[in-house]
Amino acid sequence: MKTENEILSIARLMKQTPLFLKTDDDILLREAERAEKLCFSKGEAIATGGESSRGLGMILKGSAQVTKDFGRVSMSVLSKGDVFGAVTLFGSNPVFLTDITAAEKCEAVFFSPESVERILSADGEAARCYIGYLSDRIAFLNGRIDSYTGATSGAKLACWLLKNTRENEELTLSMTKLCGLLSISRASVYRAFEELERAGCVAKDGKKIKVTDRENLKMYSEGAL
Repeated sequence: MKTENEILSIARLMKQTPLFLKTDDDILLREAERAEKLCFSKGEAIATGGESSRGLGMILKGSAQVTKDFGRVSMSVLSKGDVFGAVTLFGSNPVFLTDITAAEKCEAVFFSPESVERILSADGEAARCYIGYLSDRIAFLNGRIDSYTGATSGAKLACWLLKNTRENEELTLSMTKLCGLLSISRASVYRAFEELERAGCVAKDGKKIKVTDRENLKMYSEGAL
């Protein structure tokens, strides 16, 4: 049984996600009360690829690692407010597509397919946001495919930066997060940045990354530099 403060906290966190950014507050509070809240120990499976979906999940506390192929391929890291399982709800085969494991003590909340359907039916803005989120996921996955075509770590990083930044735009991102996004080691990420900095493509200061020459970056991603 969730307390009123817990329900309010879940609803507020829902409001911060791209999925429910424009959803009416009363609707979010109602579904936050109905949601299933679960706690996980470090290393415990939150979701397993191929198993039936519990619904739309959202991290409340802690972080989780997303992997494929029994942990051999690192996909991303989820933290507070990140959602997962959105693509599993309304397809012909509603199962999780990846393995999600608690990277530390973690809390997550699950909204049933019926709960999400009630939100989308009651609020047209919520439906548009959901469609937009799924469209962005498709674009992101296409970018991941492009990054894997790079022959070197530098080329993979160059492909990812081209897809996710604009020239002279400053991006703040930890090396741990980037390792997960690119599925390469921390040492490889640092070497890749050294290569791109020498080529005059990027400037890096701690977690701050800036693309300084997109044309050179594109050439590097294609192996022309």
